[in-house]
Amino acid sequence: MPEHSNDDFTYEGENTVTINFPDNDSENADTAAAAAAMEEDIFSEAEERTEKDPGILDKGTISDAESFSDINDVHARSEGALIYDSSDSVSGHETFLDNAVTEDTTSSQSPEQSAGTGLESSSADENIIHEMNTDDTYDLLSSLEDDVTLYVLSSEADCDETVAKTLAKYESASKHISVEYKDPTTYPNFYSSYASASPSNGSVIVVSGDLYKVIDYYDIYEVEYSMDYTTYQYTSDVTGYDGEGQITSAISYVTSSQMPMIYILTGQDEAQVGDDFKDAIAKKNASYEEIDLLTYDSVPSDCELLIINAPQSDLSDDVTAKILSYIENGGNLFVVTSYTDDDMDNLNRILSVYGMEATGGLVCDNDSNSYTQYPYYIIAKAQDTDVSSSVAGEYIFLPQSTGLNITETDDVTVTTVASSSDSTVIKMSPQSMESFEAEDGDIEGSTVLAAYGVKNLDTATDESGDSSGDAEDDTLTSEIVVVSSYYFMSDD
Repeated sequence: MPEHSNDDFTYEGENTVTINFPDNDSENADTAAAAAAMEEDIFSEAEERTEKDPGILDKGTISDAESFSDINDVHARSEGALIYDSSDSVSGHETFLDNAVTEDTTSSQSPEQSAGTGLESSSADENIIHEMNTDDTYDLLSSLEDDVTLYVLSSEADCDETVAKTLAKYESASKHISVEYKDPTTYPNFYSSYASASPSNGSVIVVSGDLYKVIDYYDIYEVEYSMDYTTYQYTSDVTGYDGEGQITSAISYVTSSQMPMIYILTGQDEAQVGDDFKDAIAKKNASYEEIDLLTYDSVPSDCELLIINAPQSDLSDDVTAKILSYIENGGNLFVVTSYTDDDMDNLNRILSVYGMEATGGLVCDNDSNSYTQYPYYIIAKAQDTDVSSSVAGEYIFLPQSTGLNITETDDVTVTTVASSSDSTVIKMSPQSMESFEAEDGDIEGSTVLAAYGVKNLDTATDESGDSSGDAEDDTLTSEIVVVSSYYFMSDD
């Protein structure tokens, strides 16, 4: 096994990889904690990298070229955002889950990611609540009826200053919330009632009655790591502070009477749903299971959302009928389409309910401002819609997409979330293409890459038997989000 210390990482044999870190004895306790988190991750990544490419050990020192600045003054951005910049791409997913998951009405919905604490001091409880960073936090704390305890695995004196301030605001905002510090040196086994392994120092355990949720300290700060393989140097970027998002989500979880259920369809050689997307589901306080509908009579009645993630073979007639029945009863879908050699007639039958059709082929956007590296590595600007408002104007990374044709009808409303430029060519036979420009059989022009659709199914009937179509709340609807990139839910 490799041995490592704060200064180096030594493998069995003659080779050593030296990793330089920021000083963990920094006067800024927050910086030191972040550096410790970075250190742990870099050691792990270095080990994996050298196992894959032993030659790296002969190429010099792997060093962290970027020391941490004051962690309270970082560039914050939403984990749920879909952001692309010239150095990296962030493919988060919570934004597109916001409208797809219906929370239990006895508790508020989970928050979107917060960018910074957003908590200013105030003497009045209501004012404190209003100064929380999201409406979800305000709604939750205003309606809270159950007592909640926030246990901090730290002494009060050693607690991360930013986290401590956030916790204090929650405690001041509601008489139902209390904060208790449990110093691990005094209470070394306190965690054992809530976790099988000891969480990191500074973690928060949120408890109400028999329900609890552990927020690990290293999940409160968002840190990204990358390696420059030309210099073999690691760099790190603290991208945000999510104290409010994590705590509000945990409070919502422990005070909810029922968790929304999401099912992930299997059986058609679907793409794997990555851990990042599953984490986004968990952050929404929802549960998920994989399901092969060939073994079920119907979509389960507790299904709040059915995910169909880039099937490589078409759905059977039996599975399609079950999904169409689910839709007719107000079910909601999240569908990822992708290029495949198979005809996807049944998948398109489902999409057609919402006025959509997958074009097939591989989308290549030849506008140099709309792709990175290759024209099929598309970066598309997100529009301001009900499912993408928090990232409106930012760029979504949608590699290897297929297009969507849209046809609206009286009972269907479709909103474009992202589209390609007018310089787009859809290559209908990408295996044999000789150019990214248009060839015989290709489709030219802008195409929709992601869309949000609402289907009005019918209206409720009043006691006299008349339809009450004028009452908007009585209208039964089914909603869908479609993203046309195979990799959207992937960790790749």
